[in-house]
Amino acid sequence: MKAETAEEVAAGFLTGPYRSEREVSDLLQTDDWSLSPRFLLRQGEDSKIRIIDDFKMSAVNRAFGSSSFLELQDTDYAVGLLRFLSRVLQDRSKVRVPLSDGTTLEGEWSRENAQLPCTLGEDARLEQGIPSGDWEFYLAKSLPFGAAASVYGFNKIALGILHIMIVKFFAIATDFYDDYTIYEFKPAASLLDKVLMRLLDLLGWTYAKAGRKFVAFDSKVVTLGVSLGLGELWSGVLTVENKPGRLEKISQMLRTIASGKDVSRSEVASLHGLLNFAGGLILGFELKPTARMLSRALSGPFLGNTPELKQACALALDVIAQCRPKRCPASISPPIILYTDGAYEKGIGTWGAVLIDEL
Repeated sequence: MKAETAEEVAAGFLTGPYRSEREVSDLLQTDDWSLSPRFLLRQGEDSKIRIIDDFKMSAVNRAFGSSSFLELQDTDYAVGLLRFLSRVLQDRSKVRVPLSDGTTLEGEWSRENAQLPCTLGEDARLEQGIPSGDWEFYLAKSLPFGAAASVYGFNKIALGILHIMIVKFFAIATDFYDDYTIYEFKPAASLLDKVLMRLLDLLGWTYAKAGRKFVAFDSKVVTLGVSLGLGELWSGVLTVENKPGRLEKISQMLRTIASGKDVSRSEVASLHGLLNFAGGLILGFELKPTARMLSRALSGPFLGNTPELKQACALALDVIAQCRPKRCPASISPPIILYTDGAYEKGIGTWGAVLIDEL
């Protein structure tokens, strides 16, 4: 944690270290300041180091309020945008965009283009905080990661940059906090890449220019933990699946429990989180029973690996083995609605279903 903090000091995000509260008060010329402790988390499947500044403990977050609400452009938003784009691309004679009032915008295609659209994810970050490790004090010079106000403030700034990308440079893009995903046709992808990188440079933003987070344009991209396949977008189909390696890692963790080996509370908690996220791409909530069993194991005194836990994990392994990517059609039609219910009384299990098809 001290190494991460030192990097933030070197980058100008923090000042310090200071050795006493008196030194901080003299620097600020006031005793009216709040101390927020800093701690470290290892986040995600790759145990990424995340420094958190605990503005909840210092009660600073309780002093913050917002009259606006967060409207995040999550995976559902991205899928909806790509399905809309795919619908528009189906008509090669004209560009037709239906509006909510029933009217339709129409225009001519500027030129015939049969290239596949591709995707780029750019990562721009701005996150600092006030640590207090080993009784060292630092002053934050930018948004602390852990303050409620930072969430709203950063989101507004990020959406402002997204507005510039869309209005000024006609980018097809989505934003989720510091993750920008850009969609572009293949002939223009390289140029748009350079334009947007130059924009971020001019604005003074730090973003990945090499390594794992420097994602080149491709017909398949990982964004927000899912993989979006654009290879069939011209044919009216978008594929959505878990990012590479996630199901394999979950299966490995499930096999450990299903085989009866010892397991810790933290391992069960990690598996529970991964299963909940991955389960969103499993039709019919078939992973819910296992997720519920893992949650129950965490809710009280931890009993380790139990027969019920082993059985639930074995069931999840069977479900994951049959998992396939979701194919999302561009066309819009009334959904088929299925209501189900079940009961287990006096040793007898019953179930029923009602199917509604409006077509």
